Amino acid sequence: MNEEIKVPEGWKVKKIKEIGKVITGKTPPTKISEYWDGSIPFITPSDIKGFDIRFNYTVERKVSHDWVERAKNLLLPEKSICFVSIGSTIGKMCMTKEPSFTNQQINSIIVNDEHNPFFIFYLLRYYQKNIHLKFTGGAAKGIINKTTFENIELPIPPLPEQQKIAEILGSIDDQIENLMEQNKTLEEIAKTIFKRWLIDFEFPNEEGKPYKSSGGEFVDSELGKIPKGWKIFRFKEIFSFVKGKKPKALENRYREGLLPYLSIEYLSGNTNNVQYALPENVIVSSDEDILMVMDGASSGKIFIGKKGIVSSTIAKINIINEIVGKDLLYFYLLHYEEKIKSHTTGSAIPHVDKKYVLNLKVALPLESYLSTKLNLIMKDFVLKILNNNKKIQTLTQLRDILLPKLITGEIRVKV
Repeated sequence: MNEEIKVPEGWKVKKIKEIGKVITGKTPPTKISEYWDGSIPFITPSDIKGFDIRFNYTVERKVSHDWVERAKNLLLPEKSICFVSIGSTIGKMCMTKEPSFTNQQINSIIVNDEHNPFFIFYLLRYYQKNIHLKFTGGAAKGIINKTTFENIELPIPPLPEQQKIAEILGSIDDQIENLMEQNKTLEEIAKTIFKRWLIDFEFPNEEGKPYKSSGGEFVDSELGKIPKGWKIFRFKEIFSFVKGKKPKALENRYREGLLPYLSIEYLSGNTNNVQYALPENVIVSSDEDILMVMDGASSGKIFIGKKGIVSSTIAKINIINEIVGKDLLYFYLLHYEEKIKSHTTGSAIPHVDKKYVLNLKVALPLESYLSTKLNLIMKDFVLKILNNNKKIQTLTQLRDILLPKLITGEIRVKV
């Protein structure tokens, strides 16, 4: 890539294999159960939540020490940089929090002592789009094999300058990651309250005691025993889907009056290829609207707090019955998210089974005081999450302004 970049004075162009050891991951044989259900994280592209946050991943599977013995040369130490190199999400990145393995879709760098791993993360973060375009042509099913990855050339400053740049950008990411952790905690607390009140029926009775375990009265229903005074609703009595549509014209640069086009890539945190359009003859989502992915591999995934133009593969949730507030409905849909994801139509391309979703049944309290209290509690959680999201957006914009200037040497730091 050295023919495309300017090298600041005092910097050197190096190949990735000069920066550290490159390891391509491997999936242990699934038929050998001894390799699975251990304590060592196994990272795949779908575990990585975005393209720009260092530790933003959550693994679904872990491997055992038997796999460590079998594949110890593939074990990544803490602060290794993982770069997705196969498929539609080439360029997704994360940094390992602890010793981990990855699958074969990820090339990772174990950065050597002559380089700062955080700086190398930000360096790849800056060039990830160029790498994707140069070595795959931007193809949705491209591959950057290990040899190609090892030979990618990048401009590198002396170690003290690397450390200073990493310190500046890292201080912003520390705040972003802290806010993201706060949001995870808020969401988990809200889910716990939701389940205790609406699924386990342990909402506070008139004396403030848990209803079910305090001998609350139940009646028979098509969902089994439900509290007296509650009623069964189908989702189609509560909300409808409003499918998005593609604007006539999309623009690659923001200008006043345009809104971001809410594609699945944008909703998933890929801000490398944001497109914009005028909000005319389209479906517009506000910060408070709930969105559901309707088509593709992420069908059924739920989002909130995304303002923009709803794309053709996304639907906005339109509430038609005020018995459920938007914030409470968000947690209802999160509760059913995995069930909706696992019940899709279509063989090659999955689609949300709208008929199935709209016929899902839920039990709701008819007493206005309980319903109001529940909606207010959930609204408080959602407002805190959305407020944190706005802070994250501001910090991200600041980091993304600084990052290219620091990484290219346009702004030189004093060391």
